[in-house]
Amino acid sequence: MTKLSFDEWACRDTQAKLDAYIDGELLVETNLELGRHFERCETCAREAAVRREVCARVRVAVRLTPVPDGLESRLRSRLRNSGGEQRIPWRLMAIAALIVLSFGSWFTYERSMLRIGARNHLHCAVIRQGIRKPVGQDKLASEYKPILAAAREQAPPGMYLTVAHECTFEGRKFVHVTFRDDSRLLSVLVTRKGSSEFLPGDLHDGHVDGFQAAAFQTGGYLVYTISDLSRQENLRILAAIAPAIKSALHKGESA
Repeated sequence: MTKLSFDEWACRDTQAKLDAYIDGELLVETNLELGRHFERCETCAREAAVRREVCARVRVAVRLTPVPDGLESRLRSRLRNSGGEQRIPWRLMAIAALIVLSFGSWFTYERSMLRIGARNHLHCAVIRQGIRKPVGQDKLASEYKPILAAAREQAPPGMYLTVAHECTFEGRKFVHVTFRDDSRLLSVLVTRKGSSEFLPGDLHDGHVDGFQAAAFQTGGYLVYTISDLSRQENLRILAAIAPAIKSALHKGESA
């Protein structure tokens, strides 16, 4: 019988959980364990990043599949009129499946976009800052000071600044502002979006990896609030800081 070392066993266990991890199907405690493993194992961290990128590209491709105008109403009409022993044509069933797949794929893709912020929140605010316990540290460059100012103004009463800095997770850079109190944690995050990433429209939100996550896209950036707050409060903060952050980022791009 082949005996595995502790590190080899940890890698095999992590690899077996990667798909469920990326799909957000694991418990928060398991996510924390995998996050710690990724910090010390570049191979597993890289494999997770590759799988996440593949999933994102597939979801985008499905979302961008064109659906003819009026198809949904015509489909519903045909289904209502298909009675008795008449069989619904297989092509019609295939189109119906495509519609369901497109809506479902967008929901899954939206969650994957929210997870970008949630994962850095877990890695930096929950794990790393939980160990170091910084208080009141402002390390931001001058062009990012408006982000901190907007976040300070909207942070819930009783939550204090722990750190405002730039950090990197899985090769991706973030502007990261964190507030906490005795029981809650709030991150405001800004990162450049990838070429295959998009969040069209207004605010997007969901419960991801045990956190409330909300986000919007402005220019070439993604902006997040990730927290243990209520959904309404998390969304309120993002909506309130959005104008100031959009202005600051657009000034930076035009400079």
